[in-house]
Amino acid sequence: MIQGAICILFKAFPFTYLVEGFRQAFISSSTIVTEHNGLYTIVFWVITILMFVWGNSVFKKNKKDFADVL
Repeated sequence: MIQGAICILFKAFPFTYLVEGFRQAFISSSTIVTEHNGLYTIVFWVITILMFVWGNSVFKKNKKDFADVL
């Protein structure tokens, strides 16, 4: 098992949060919200909202040429 600061860094990734949520829902009887993952829930939503805002701004800048950018 990974220990220390690297473990905290890995838990901050949004995809890790989703995978752990599915694992806890299907393997154990608890959910990700009821466990002691409140900080990771906040980090997940902050990163998700920041990525959405960034993606929206990129789309608005390239709206007329968006098909060419892809």
